[in-house]
Amino acid sequence: MIMKLIKFLHSKEISLFLSLLICAIIFYFSNQSGSQSEKISNTLFIRKLGHLSEFFALGYFFSSFLATTKYFFTNKKKYIVYSLLFVVLYAISDEVHQLFIPNRSGNITDVFIDSIGGMLGIFTFTILKNFFKI
Repeated sequence: MIMKLIKFLHSKEISLFLSLLICAIIFYFSNQSGSQSEKISNTLFIRKLGHLSEFFALGYFFSSFLATTKYFFTNKKKYIVYSLLFVVLYAISDEVHQLFIPNRSGNITDVFIDSIGGMLGIFTFTILKNFFKI
């Protein structure tokens, strides 16, 4: 039963859907003005933890999607590199997007936090992929 759920969550279509959903959630939160954002997370720790966890999930499910795509399936290391590249570029675009939102700013530190979260997600997926033979 658990293996069926794991295989379902890591199917190509579901992984892509979850990756796109996470991108939309990140965009939604980044599109909020500074005052709206502060109402949700008024402490620095919570905001940074939010960055880390959102991009952890994005790295995890995007690497799952790429690992099930035929082009990347032939070279097992390729999905890791392309997943990391996607996460970093999305983190950069997220911070650039915030430059155009009232009372928000782009922050290079957030790009690093996002990238670390993405790397942890990709690393976690890779370990679980080998453990569960996904």
